Amino acid sequence: MNTVDCTWELINLGVKTCEISFDKGEKDLSELLLRLEKDYKYKVVKAPVGDYANYSILSNNYYSFNESVIGVEKQFQTFVEEDKYIKYYLKRSTLLRIESVERMQSVLDKIDTSMFNTDRIALNPYFGCEVANRRYRNWICQEYNAESYLFEIEFNKQVVGFCLMKIDGSSVVYLLGGIYPSYKGLGVGLLIPLAPYLFAKNYEDIVLMKVTTHISSNNMEIVRCYTNLGYSITSIDYVFSKLVNL
Repeated sequence: MNTVDCTWELINLGVKTCEISFDKGEKDLSELLLRLEKDYKYKVVKAPVGDYANYSILSNNYYSFNESVIGVEKQFQTFVEEDKYIKYYLKRSTLLRIESVERMQSVLDKIDTSMFNTDRIALNPYFGCEVANRRYRNWICQEYNAESYLFEIEFNKQVVGFCLMKIDGSSVVYLLGGIYPSYKGLGVGLLIPLAPYLFAKNYEDIVLMKVTTHISSNNMEIVRCYTNLGYSITSIDYVFSKLVNL
Protein backbone atom coordinates (compact mmCIF):
# COMPACT_ATOMS: atom_id res chain seq x y z
CA MET A 1 0.00 0.00 0.00
CA ASN A 2 1.31 3.42 -0.94
CA THR A 3 0.19 6.90 0.16
CA VAL A 4 1.42 10.05 -1.58
CA ASP A 5 1.06 13.51 -0.03
CA CYS A 6 0.10 15.47 -3.18
CA THR A 7 1.56 18.81 -2.10
CA TRP A 8 1.22 20.26 -5.63
CA GLU A 9 -2.55 19.85 -5.49
CA LEU A 10 -2.82 22.50 -2.76
CA ILE A 11 -2.11 25.13 -5.45
CA ASN A 12 -4.29 23.37 -8.03
CA LEU A 13 -7.30 22.48 -5.90
CA GLY A 14 -6.97 24.65 -2.81
CA VAL A 15 -7.26 21.67 -0.45
CA LYS A 16 -4.78 19.27 1.14
CA THR A 17 -4.80 16.10 -0.96
CA CYS A 18 -3.40 12.58 -0.84
CA GLU A 19 -3.47 9.64 -3.23
CA ILE A 20 -3.64 6.01 -2.10
CA SER A 21 -2.86 2.93 -4.17
CA PHE A 22 -2.75 -0.70 -3.12
CA ASP A 23 -2.56 -4.27 -4.35
CA LYS A 24 -5.57 -6.57 -4.61
CA GLY A 25 -6.44 -8.17 -1.28
CA GLU A 26 -4.87 -5.48 0.93
CA LYS A 27 -6.02 -6.07 4.52
CA ASP A 28 -5.27 -2.73 6.19
CA LEU A 29 -7.30 -0.31 4.08
CA SER A 30 -9.84 0.52 6.80
CA GLU A 31 -7.13 1.49 9.27
CA LEU A 32 -5.33 3.65 6.71
CA LEU A 33 -8.51 5.51 5.71
CA LEU A 34 -9.19 6.26 9.36
CA ARG A 35 -5.66 7.60 9.95
CA LEU A 36 -5.86 9.89 6.93
CA GLU A 37 -9.28 11.28 7.75
CA LYS A 38 -8.04 14.12 9.96
CA ASP A 39 -5.14 15.24 7.76
CA TYR A 40 -6.58 15.46 4.23
CA LYS A 41 -9.69 17.10 2.87
CA TYR A 42 -9.52 15.37 -0.52
CA LYS A 43 -8.46 11.74 -0.74
CA VAL A 44 -8.10 9.81 -3.98
CA VAL A 45 -7.87 6.02 -4.07
CA LYS A 46 -6.66 4.00 -7.06
CA ALA A 47 -8.00 0.51 -6.53
CA PRO A 48 -7.10 -2.64 -8.49
CA VAL A 49 -9.64 -4.49 -10.61
CA GLY A 50 -11.64 -7.26 -8.94
CA ASP A 51 -11.10 -6.28 -5.28
CA TYR A 52 -14.73 -6.29 -4.19
CA ALA A 53 -13.99 -6.47 -0.47
CA ASN A 54 -12.05 -3.21 -0.56
CA TYR A 55 -14.65 -1.58 -2.82
CA SER A 56 -17.15 -2.28 -0.03
CA ILE A 57 -14.81 -0.72 2.54
CA LEU A 58 -14.48 2.40 0.38
CA SER A 59 -18.25 2.60 -0.04
CA ASN A 60 -18.84 2.17 3.69
CA ASN A 61 -16.40 5.05 4.31
CA TYR A 62 -18.34 7.31 1.88
CA TYR A 63 -15.88 7.17 -1.01
CA SER A 64 -17.49 7.74 -4.42
CA PHE A 65 -16.51 6.01 -7.65
CA ASN A 66 -15.10 8.52 -10.16
CA GLU A 67 -13.73 6.68 -13.19
CA SER A 68 -11.68 3.82 -14.56
CA VAL A 69 -8.18 4.87 -15.56
CA ILE A 70 -7.11 2.73 -18.51
CA GLY A 71 -3.43 2.22 -19.32
CA VAL A 72 -2.82 1.80 -23.06
CA GLU A 73 0.22 1.42 -25.30
CA LYS A 74 1.17 0.89 -28.93
CA GLN A 75 4.38 -0.17 -30.61
CA PHE A 76 5.41 2.37 -33.25
CA GLN A 77 6.12 -0.41 -35.75
CA THR A 78 2.42 -1.36 -35.65
CA PHE A 79 1.29 1.98 -37.07
CA VAL A 80 0.35 1.16 -40.66
CA GLU A 81 0.90 4.28 -42.74
CA GLU A 82 -1.08 2.83 -45.64
CA ASP A 83 -4.19 2.47 -43.47
CA LYS A 84 -6.65 4.86 -45.09
CA TYR A 85 -7.37 6.80 -41.90
CA ILE A 86 -3.74 7.08 -40.82
CA LYS A 87 -2.65 8.01 -44.34
CA TYR A 88 -5.32 10.71 -44.56
CA TYR A 89 -4.26 12.39 -41.31
CA LEU A 90 -0.50 11.96 -41.76
CA LYS A 91 -0.57 13.78 -45.12
CA ARG A 92 -2.33 16.75 -43.58
CA SER A 93 -0.78 16.98 -40.10
CA THR A 94 2.36 18.18 -38.38
CA LEU A 95 3.57 19.01 -34.88
CA LEU A 96 4.78 22.52 -34.05
CA ARG A 97 7.29 22.54 -31.17
CA ILE A 98 6.59 25.12 -28.46
CA GLU A 99 9.97 26.58 -27.56
CA SER A 100 9.24 29.83 -25.75
CA VAL A 101 7.29 30.89 -22.68
CA GLU A 102 5.24 33.23 -24.85
CA ARG A 103 4.13 30.42 -27.15
CA MET A 104 3.42 28.18 -24.17
CA GLN A 105 1.17 30.91 -22.80
CA SER A 106 -0.72 30.96 -26.09
CA VAL A 107 -1.47 27.26 -25.58
CA LEU A 108 -2.66 27.89 -22.02
CA ASP A 109 -4.91 30.72 -23.21
CA LYS A 110 -6.74 28.36 -25.57
CA ILE A 111 -7.66 25.93 -22.77
CA ASP A 112 -11.12 26.87 -21.49
CA THR A 113 -13.87 25.20 -19.48
CA SER A 114 -15.19 23.26 -22.48
CA MET A 115 -11.96 21.24 -22.52
CA PHE A 116 -11.37 18.31 -20.14
CA ASN A 117 -14.97 18.56 -18.96
CA THR A 118 -15.14 14.78 -18.35
CA ASP A 119 -12.22 14.93 -15.90
CA ARG A 120 -13.03 13.74 -12.37
CA ILE A 121 -12.15 17.18 -10.98
CA ALA A 122 -14.41 18.90 -13.52
CA LEU A 123 -17.29 16.54 -12.66
CA ASN A 124 -16.94 17.12 -8.92
CA PRO A 125 -19.38 19.96 -8.05
CA TYR A 126 -17.03 21.26 -5.34
CA PHE A 127 -14.29 21.89 -7.91
CA GLY A 128 -15.83 22.15 -11.38
CA CYS A 129 -14.40 22.82 -14.85
CA GLU A 130 -12.56 26.03 -14.00
CA VAL A 131 -10.51 24.33 -11.28
CA ALA A 132 -9.90 21.29 -13.51
CA ASN A 133 -8.56 23.44 -16.31
CA ARG A 134 -6.38 25.47 -13.94
CA ARG A 135 -4.93 22.16 -12.77
CA TYR A 136 -4.08 21.16 -16.35
CA ARG A 137 -2.54 24.55 -17.11
CA ASN A 138 -0.32 24.23 -14.03
CA TRP A 139 0.67 20.72 -15.10
CA ILE A 140 1.68 21.95 -18.56
CA CYS A 141 3.79 24.73 -17.03
CA GLN A 142 5.47 22.28 -14.66
CA GLU A 143 6.28 19.78 -17.40
CA TYR A 144 7.42 22.50 -19.80
CA ASN A 145 9.92 23.69 -17.20
CA ALA A 146 11.02 20.07 -16.74
CA GLU A 147 11.96 19.96 -20.43
CA SER A 148 9.16 17.76 -21.65
CA TYR A 149 8.05 18.16 -25.27
CA LEU A 150 5.11 20.50 -25.82
CA PHE A 151 3.61 20.80 -29.31
CA GLU A 152 0.62 22.25 -31.05
CA ILE A 153 -1.05 19.98 -33.58
CA GLU A 154 -1.55 21.43 -37.05
CA PHE A 155 -4.09 19.93 -39.46
CA ASN A 156 -4.74 21.38 -42.92
CA LYS A 157 -2.65 24.43 -41.90
CA GLN A 158 -4.91 25.06 -38.89
CA VAL A 159 -3.74 24.68 -35.29
CA VAL A 160 -6.38 22.36 -33.82
CA GLY A 161 -4.92 21.14 -30.52
CA PHE A 162 -1.86 20.43 -28.41
CA CYS A 163 0.07 17.50 -26.97
CA LEU A 164 2.59 17.09 -24.15
CA MET A 165 5.09 14.19 -24.06
CA LYS A 166 8.32 13.05 -22.51
CA ILE A 167 10.83 10.34 -23.34
CA ASP A 168 11.54 7.49 -20.92
CA GLY A 169 14.21 5.19 -22.37
CA SER A 170 12.83 3.91 -25.65
CA SER A 171 9.24 4.89 -24.79
CA VAL A 172 7.25 8.04 -25.41
CA VAL A 173 5.16 8.80 -22.33
CA TYR A 174 2.12 10.73 -23.50
CA LEU A 175 1.20 13.05 -20.63
CA LEU A 176 -1.64 15.12 -22.01
CA GLY A 177 -3.34 16.10 -25.23
CA GLY A 178 -6.46 17.92 -26.31
CA ILE A 179 -8.40 19.37 -29.22
CA TYR A 180 -9.14 23.09 -28.91
CA PRO A 181 -12.83 23.96 -28.40
CA SER A 182 -13.42 25.53 -31.83
CA TYR A 183 -12.34 22.28 -33.55
CA LYS A 184 -14.29 19.80 -31.45
CA GLY A 185 -16.77 17.72 -33.41
CA LEU A 186 -14.96 18.34 -36.71
CA GLY A 187 -13.41 14.89 -37.06
CA VAL A 188 -9.90 15.64 -35.80
CA GLY A 189 -10.02 13.62 -32.57
CA LEU A 190 -7.90 10.83 -34.08
CA LEU A 191 -4.98 13.27 -34.12
CA ILE A 192 -4.67 12.87 -30.34
CA PRO A 193 -3.60 9.17 -30.39
CA LEU A 194 -1.74 9.75 -33.67
CA ALA A 195 0.41 12.59 -32.27
CA PRO A 196 3.05 10.32 -30.63
CA TYR A 197 3.68 8.67 -33.99
CA LEU A 198 4.17 12.09 -35.60
CA PHE A 199 6.58 12.85 -32.76
CA ALA A 200 8.57 9.65 -33.33
CA LYS A 201 8.81 10.35 -37.06
CA ASN A 202 10.17 13.84 -36.35
CA TYR A 203 12.84 12.50 -33.97
CA GLU A 204 14.17 9.52 -35.90
CA ASP A 205 17.64 10.08 -34.40
CA ILE A 206 16.19 8.81 -31.09
CA VAL A 207 15.39 5.08 -30.88
CA LEU A 208 11.73 5.05 -29.84
CA MET A 209 9.82 1.76 -29.68
CA LYS A 210 6.39 2.51 -28.24
CA VAL A 211 4.02 5.04 -26.68
CA THR A 212 2.31 4.61 -23.31
CA THR A 213 -0.45 6.70 -21.80
CA HIS A 214 -3.57 6.64 -19.62
CA ILE A 215 -7.13 7.54 -20.63
CA SER A 216 -10.35 7.87 -18.66
CA SER A 217 -13.52 5.82 -19.05
CA ASN A 218 -15.42 9.09 -18.56
CA ASN A 219 -14.35 10.22 -22.02
CA MET A 220 -15.80 7.63 -24.37
CA GLU A 221 -14.92 9.69 -27.44
CA ILE A 222 -11.21 9.49 -26.70
CA VAL A 223 -11.50 5.82 -25.70
CA ARG A 224 -12.94 5.13 -29.17
CA CYS A 225 -10.13 7.11 -30.82
CA TYR A 226 -7.45 5.03 -29.12
CA THR A 227 -9.34 1.80 -29.81
CA ASN A 228 -9.79 2.67 -33.48
CA LEU A 229 -6.05 3.30 -33.80
CA GLY A 230 -5.22 -0.11 -32.34
CA TYR A 231 -3.84 0.76 -28.91
CA SER A 232 -3.66 -2.19 -26.47
CA ILE A 233 -5.00 -2.04 -22.91
CA THR A 234 -2.26 -2.73 -20.36
CA SER A 235 -3.98 -1.90 -17.06
CA ILE A 236 -7.19 -0.68 -15.45
CA ASP A 237 -7.52 1.06 -12.08
CA TYR A 238 -10.77 2.09 -10.44
CA VAL A 239 -10.59 5.58 -8.95
CA PHE A 240 -12.57 6.55 -5.86
CA SER A 241 -12.46 9.82 -3.93
CA LYS A 242 -13.76 11.50 -0.82
CA LEU A 243 -14.00 15.21 -0.10
CA VAL A 244 -14.74 16.20 3.50
CA ASN A 245 -14.68 19.28 5.69
CA LEU A 246 -11.82 19.23 8.20
